[in-house]
Amino acid sequence: MIMMGRQWSKQEFAIAFGFGLDVSTSSILLGILSHTASRNELLNRIAVVAYDLACLIWLYCFWAAPKTQASPALSPEALQEARKWEDSLKDFMSQGKH
Repeated sequence: MIMMGRQWSKQEFAIAFGFGLDVSTSSILLGILSHTASRNELLNRIAVVAYDLACLIWLYCFWAAPKTQASPALSPEALQEARKWEDSLKDFMSQGKH
């Protein structure tokens, strides 16, 4: 993200952080459970707690989300250029269906 010059918004970071927390916890627990002979109820609950924490992070982030702002008006030239690209893409995609 830094190399591309892009910055994360609060919502994007919260989504990525929630998924990262959930997946990393599940991966670690799979590794631990694959090397232990006995099942431990506490270990089985950690993944559920991690998912609950991820959901709380998502709720907090989107609950406090700023109101949507009106998008800036596009110039007619930019709109026309976008329509040309859209038509070009539609033509390209329809060529493969013949």
